[in-house]
Amino acid sequence: MEFDRKLSIKERIIKRRKQKRRRFFVKMSLLMVSILILVDFVNSSIYQDLRKVFSYKDSVPSNTQIENTIEEIPSDIPDSLGQVSSIYFGDMTVSGDDVFPENENYIDDYIEEDIDNLVSQDSLDYENLKNELEEYVSRFTGQYGIYFVDLVSGYEFGINDTDEYTAASTIKVPLNYYIFKMIEAGEVDPEDTIAYKEDDFEGGTGILQSKKLKGKSFTIRYLLKVSIIYSDNIATNMLLRHFGRKNFKNYLRMLGGTVVDDNKNVSCPKDMAIYLKNIYEFCNENKELGKELKYNLCNTIHNDRLPRLLPKDVKVAHKIGDQIQAVHDVGIIYADNPYILAVMSKGVISDEEARSVIAQVSKKVYDFMNGK
Repeated sequence: MEFDRKLSIKERIIKRRKQKRRRFFVKMSLLMVSILILVDFVNSSIYQDLRKVFSYKDSVPSNTQIENTIEEIPSDIPDSLGQVSSIYFGDMTVSGDDVFPENENYIDDYIEEDIDNLVSQDSLDYENLKNELEEYVSRFTGQYGIYFVDLVSGYEFGINDTDEYTAASTIKVPLNYYIFKMIEAGEVDPEDTIAYKEDDFEGGTGILQSKKLKGKSFTIRYLLKVSIIYSDNIATNMLLRHFGRKNFKNYLRMLGGTVVDDNKNVSCPKDMAIYLKNIYEFCNENKELGKELKYNLCNTIHNDRLPRLLPKDVKVAHKIGDQIQAVHDVGIIYADNPYILAVMSKGVISDEEARSVIAQVSKKVYDFMNGK
C-alpha cells in the first residue's frame, strides 16, 4: 500500500482506515450475494427432495387423498429471500457510487465496529512479531531493548523499551534535530562558526581528531554533518558546549523523553523512537532542511546493523552507538511502508554478536512489513 509522502502520519492513518472501510463494504456485498446464491441452491434441492417424498406412489394407499402442503417456491429469489428467511437485506444492487461514495459518513456508523475489529486483527499480527522478536533476543547474553513504530498505521510496541541504556552516539540523533529545529525557527544560522577548544577533544569515532584543531573554527552545518555521517565525537562536544547540555536535555524532556539525566548520557528505545518520529515528520514537512538532515542520516559510514541484511535500495536513516557492553542502532527504514526501529542493548559480551543480533532483528521486521 503506497501513500503520499506529503501527508502527515495522522492523514495517512485516516486514509488507510477509509480504504479498509471500502474493502470491508465490498466484502460484505460479495458475502450477501453469495448467501443469496446459496439459499437459492438449498431451496431448490430441498424442494425437489420433498416433491419426491410426497409424490412416491407406493408410500401411501392409493385411496388416501394427499393434501399438498408444500408452497410453491418462486424460481427467482426476491429481495427478501422468499419463504425461507425473515432476514431482509433490502435492495442488493451495488453500483460504483455505493462502493466508493464521496461521502462516507453513512458507512462510518454502520461498520465502525468492524473497522475496530480489523485494527485489532492487525494488532494480533504485530503481537506475533513482538513475540518472535522477544523470543529471539532472549537467546543471547545481555539485554536487548526494542521499539517499533509503523509510520503508516501508527501501531507501535516495545520490548524492554523504557529501561535505562547508555545512549552512546545515538544521542547525536536528537541533538541534530534540536539544532535543526532552531535553524528552522530562524534562531540559529547554520553558517555561523564555533571555535574549537581543548576540552572538546575526544577520541573514538570521527575525523576531526586527526586534524590540527588549535585555533580552528567550523560552521554549525559542518559540525552537524560530521557528527552524523562520521559519528564525530569532537563535533558533538563542540555543539553541546555551544548550545548548552542542560538546554538540550530539557528539550528532550519537552519532546516526551523519560530516560533523561542531566549528568549522564542515557536514553531508551522508546525515547529514541519518539525523537525519530519527530525527525520523520520534520523531513517530510521541511523540504530543504529535512532533505539535509535525512541525507546525513542515510549516508552514515556505519552500516553493519539495521541496514546490513536489507535490500540495498532501501534507504535507512539511522545512527549507531557503541560503548562498553552496549551496542545500538536506531533509525527510520524507508520501505514501502516506512517504520521506525530502535534497538539498544546492555550487558552484551560480544560486540560482533550484538551487531549480528540487531541486523537479524531488522531483517525480521522488514520481512514482516513486506509480508514475507
